Amino acid sequence: MLNKSVPITNRRGLHARSASVLAKTSSKFKSEIGISSSSAKANGKNIMSLLLLQASFDSNINIQISGEDEAQAMETIVALIKNKFGEEE
Repeated sequence: MLNKSVPITNRRGLHARSASVLAKTSSKFKSEIGISSSSAKANGKNIMSLLLLQASFDSNINIQISGEDEAQAMETIVALIKNKFGEEE
């Protein structure tokens, strides 16, 4: 199992579009992907549960991944978040 804390750096935080991109990206992997914030826990493959995290700009989320492709999943998801979900330059 891999575990990593990552800050949300895009100005809009984890809103509908970014949550959709995160869920689609997570769904490409076989591993179990859990994401949590200070207010909730979510299935990383479910857009509705990701929206309930209420992860705003400059908040931290914790990513937990377990499974056969966990290393690749973590690398891809962290890169997506650090790239601000492709929304900003």
